[in-house]
Amino acid sequence: MVSTEKVDIVVKAPRIPVPTKIVISFETKSAARPAMHIPRSNEPTAFTSKVAWGVPTHSLIANLRIAPIAPPIATARYEFTNDLQEVHSIKHAQKALVSGSFMTIWFMTTNPGKVEEAREYFSHHGIDVRQFEFEASEPQAEDLETVALSKIEQAIPHLPNQDDMLLVEDAGLFVEALNGFPGVYSSYVLKTLDVYGVLKLLEHLKSEDPIQDGNLRKAEFRAVSVLYKNGQTIVSEGVCPGRIAHQPVTGDGFGFDPIFIPSDLDEEGNALPVGEMGVKSTHGTPFGGISLEEKQNYSHRHRSLSGLIQHLDSLG
Repeated sequence: MVSTEKVDIVVKAPRIPVPTKIVISFETKSAARPAMHIPRSNEPTAFTSKVAWGVPTHSLIANLRIAPIAPPIATARYEFTNDLQEVHSIKHAQKALVSGSFMTIWFMTTNPGKVEEAREYFSHHGIDVRQFEFEASEPQAEDLETVALSKIEQAIPHLPNQDDMLLVEDAGLFVEALNGFPGVYSSYVLKTLDVYGVLKLLEHLKSEDPIQDGNLRKAEFRAVSVLYKNGQTIVSEGVCPGRIAHQPVTGDGFGFDPIFIPSDLDEEGNALPVGEMGVKSTHGTPFGGISLEEKQNYSHRHRSLSGLIQHLDSLG
């Protein structure tokens, strides 16, 4: 984390912005996070050779343009917290309401679903979100943060106005039984295998006991958001624990929403272990089967954006 406290003059901003990292997540109250395998390249070359608790399914490899290699053991990089309080940038929101104007954030993505979620969230803070369609090259990276920062650097020269704010968000689905796969490959796997491919890989993981079944199919969504303005960046992460459903649902969701069931939440917004009923629950319905408003209670993206709002003033 880069601190500007007690710094009076910045002579020259670095060419590549130095990020300030904020971590916003919601974890289960129980055990520590298991180590996960995160693949190295964006488009893998061979599928994982081993799948925990069962024999891997190889029939899906025919659907891949290039078969992926087994991912290496991940190096723990992130710190996770249980602080889930909703954060608000009162200074910016009040300023926008008084002036009758909105700040503008350009969201670099080709996914209209992401834009809708961000627009719905930032609108409560007097900030207008507009889609910025720029095709950045995907770096070969082991973590979402590196990918997001690389995309920011590539897009900065193409901003409509160099004083505008630029937002990049990278997210992935990390399935525990698949050693974190698809992880940083999520977009590629969604295009090649679709949600049905992931369900096929997990079809041997099931139990008549609902608690055991949920634990066998544990997964989590992670999102890393990077906000850039005038040579400075803020990095924020959001995490949503849950499990993979046995069948997809139809609805307004996108990506892996049709098969991801978020964990129930307690009074403070913390995710509960499988089998415990919380004050907020989808009652076993995946993200794809609930409204956008309800999804915001659990969403990894929503929590990642909350971290940006909390520290928006530091960008000036």
